[in-house]
Amino acid sequence: MKQGRQETLPEVPFSCDKTLGPESATFNFYETTARTGILPLKVVLRQIIPKFAMKSLPARRAYDALGKLRGLQRMRTAYNAGIGSVTPYYTRYVRTTTLEALSAFGFQVANGDEPVAIEAMDDFINAVEEVFAEEIEEVRGTIKRGSVPFNGLQELYLPGCVVAG
Repeated sequence: MKQGRQETLPEVPFSCDKTLGPESATFNFYETTARTGILPLKVVLRQIIPKFAMKSLPARRAYDALGKLRGLQRMRTAYNAGIGSVTPYYTRYVRTTTLEALSAFGFQVANGDEPVAIEAMDDFINAVEEVFAEEIEEVRGTIKRGSVPFNGLQELYLPGCVVAG
């Protein structure tokens, strides 16, 4: 790098050419600086997606893990929302399950009164959903018409929905 020029880091630690379509698109990941209290996205993906190479990931494999990513996203959101108003439900269920899930990623929350941050997770989920927007809409349409294909289960049973049998 030339003196006087500063290297600018991307807003998110990944890129993806969405114009290639779902079967050809690949997420490429950048090196980021570790920040205290923030769980790196690549650490999460390495735990959720088998054989994730840390540098690139076919979009289809990211889509196959979308249900798990959405579940973790919902868990993190519920945990952060409950910090200001701790209830018995929050203490017994939300905090416990979130902290246990995060420990599986090797992430320990030092202070239970501070929000949990996962680097660019929302951006990554949104990017995967953009790449597969047509497929997701097609599956949702099929569900509205009364049929549920196997690949539509992650759209039918979104994290947090109540299932009655």
